[in-house]
Amino acid sequence: MVRNDLAGKQFGRLTVIEYTSTKNSRAYWKCQCICGNIVEKQGKLLNNGFVKSCGCLRQETRSMLGKNNVKHGMEGTRIYDIWAHMLYRCKNTNAKNYKDYGARGISVYKEWEQFESFCKWAMLNGYQDDLSIDRIDVNGNYEPSNCRWATKLQQARNKRTTPVIEMDGVKHTIHEWAEITGLPKTVIYDRLRHGNTVKQALDPRIRRVVKKTTGEVMRNA
Repeated sequence: MVRNDLAGKQFGRLTVIEYTSTKNSRAYWKCQCICGNIVEKQGKLLNNGFVKSCGCLRQETRSMLGKNNVKHGMEGTRIYDIWAHMLYRCKNTNAKNYKDYGARGISVYKEWEQFESFCKWAMLNGYQDDLSIDRIDVNGNYEPSNCRWATKLQQARNKRTTPVIEMDGVKHTIHEWAEITGLPKTVIYDRLRHGNTVKQALDPRIRRVVKKTTGEVMRNA
């Protein structure tokens, strides 16, 4: 049994069937694609999101975008895949997550429909191999003024489902307020759950939860 068992997990279009072997300290897994193909993929590439299909996704995307977009010789690179998937989920009604992108009216900046233009912007605006493209306004389009390169944690905080707390006209997630105030996020959660106001919940001087029944506040001595 390998340390990180991926059997049964799904990565994009691939469902992991079983562990096959370890080569050069890298674990490989047999996967079935939704198109029916059986392929062997490296576990690290699955976990990092670099591999999402047997290759059929790339072929479909290439067909959708046209041959004029692959003259640059960068097809198969990570940044090319990010670009292709961005267009795919916004323009292809058959994409699994089209409902969260194209169907919601989210579009791609016209110039970015050409890979070279997108790649130039990416390289001038902080692209790194451990970062992913993130829309600052999750309801906005993929365009230079609304996109950044973010870590997985930053992206998780920026999801539509992530609660946002507003105080004095300033909005942040609980994770961000925790960093700003120095309070553990569990303390902020507990204070809000017990009926505290936002200001009470975010006040670092308060050492205990305000009691909902009495309104009593415990502060530093």
